[in-house]
Amino acid sequence: MSIAYPEKALLDLVHIRHLTGRRLTWERLRSLLDHMYLEELDRERLAAFAERFGGRVQEIVQKIMTPG
Repeated sequence: MSIAYPEKALLDLVHIRHLTGRRLTWERLRSLLDHMYLEELDRERLAAFAERFGGRVQEIVQKIMTPG
C-alpha cells in the first residue's frame, strides 16, 4: 500500500482542483484548506515536491503557505 506524504497530497489538490479545468477562486481554494494543518507540513519537502509541478503550482503553494 502506498501512502502519500501530506505535502504531496496538498500539491495534488492544487494541481487537480485548481489547474486542470476546475478553476477555483482563491476564496474557494482557501475554503478547501481551512481544516488542514498547513503549519505541520515539512516546508523543505513541500518545496522539493513543488519543483516537479512547475511554476504556477509553486506560486499557488507559496501563496497558501505565506501567513496572512
